[in-house]
Formats: sequence, structure tokens, C-alpha cells
Amino acid sequence: MNLQTGTDSKTANASNPPPEDELVRLPQIYQMTIDYILIGIELIWYYRGLYPAESFKAKQAFYTKVYQNRHPDLQTYLDDLRGDLMDLLQNGQLCKIHLRIFEHNKVIESYTINVINSPILYESFALEEDVIISNEDYPLAMIYAEFQASLNSLISELSGISNQYPVSQTQEDDNYKFKIYISPNAGTNDLYSKLVVNANWTLTSRRPQNAPVHLNRARAVDLGFLNIQTTFNIRS
Repeated sequence: MNLQTGTDSKTANASNPPPEDELVRLPQIYQMTIDYILIGIELIWYYRGLYPAESFKAKQAFYTKVYQNRHPDLQTYLDDLRGDLMDLLQNGQLCKIHLRIFEHNKVIESYTINVINSPILYESFALEEDVIISNEDYPLAMIYAEFQASLNSLISELSGISNQYPVSQTQEDDNYKFKIYISPNAGTNDLYSKLVVNANWTLTSRRPQNAPVHLNRARAVDLGFLNIQTTFNIRS
């Protein structure tokens, strides 16, 4: 991989695809990585019935139809989470994001987004100048397309699980909750809670209807210098 340094650049993100010949800069990698993580969180909320379907609106991200929750409190929290993730990325400390669904204090579903095998996120953060990746090797449009392919795979997996293991939404139940954790570096098992769903916005009473799903995996974002893996399982 050919790394250079540079200064100003346009910002590419999930809603703003880059021109094919634009150079790749580290802030763009940060932005697309965080967009991918937050989109994934909301897709889990949508497909696993954490909130009713009518509380979501469809939008486009990475040329893909995704779903965004309309509740302003949730969007405010996701904005705060975005800031936390950016701080960790910029300091080379972000490793894993975990979303765990609890019922009666027992984990029944677990989702992990792992960025630990991404050298660019750990080797480049200390450079004083912006990092540029040679567009002869990895044009920004190619990186954008890799996020798109991975996101489509995640949607396919979540849709398949929801069809095979449907959830019921029949009544409110304070015993059904989710939490998001962040694993800040590879050398620790310490996790700190980032979100417990607000009881006033818990609108589901649900559980998988059939046998558990063991370790599913979506197509990774895999570019050598950037690797993002999403794994998940459902337990009875």
C-alpha cells in the first residue's frame, strides 16, 4: 500500500459518494467506517424488531436502501456515539463494537463489529499530516463500493434470520432491552456500557421462535489496510 501525506480533501460518507478519481484520505476512511457502524446498529434495531417498523424511515446509504429510526432521542444518542467512536478512531483505540440484546437479564442475541485487523486505523493515527492512499491501488470509489457490498450482505443476513427466526411484537416488556458496548483496545476485556434503551421507548416483547442461530457472518469490508467484520448469533 502506498501511503502519502496531504492536506485538504472533500468529505465522502455514506450519503455522499466520491468521484472515481478522488484520492483517499484518512478522515474519509474514519467517516465511512463510523457511518457503516451506525447504519449497522439501526439495521439490527429494524430487522430484529427492537422498535416497530413504522418508527423507521427508509433512506439511501452506500447506494443501498437502509432504515433510520425517527425518534429524536435515539438520533441524538447516535450523534453522541458517533463522537465517541471518532475520538477512539483518531487515537487508534477502537477495536470492537458490541450490541447485545437481553431478555430477563440474559443475552439472547449478540452482534459484534470488529475493526481490529485494520492497519490504517492503528498505524496512521499518530502522523501529523493527513494520510493519502495511492488511488492507483485503491481509488476511493472502490473503497466506497466495498462498504456497499458488505452492507448489502449484512442486510441479506439479517433479513434471512428474521424470516427464519421471526420475533413477536405483542406488548411492552421492560425485561427486553439492549446495550451497546465498546471494546477500546485489543489488550483488555473491559467493556463500558454506551446505551441502555430508554424504558419509555421499549415497544417490544419478543423472542426467537425456533432454535438458536450460531455464529453468522456478513461479508467483511476487506481491503487489506481496512478490515471490518460483523458477526452475530441468536440464542434460545
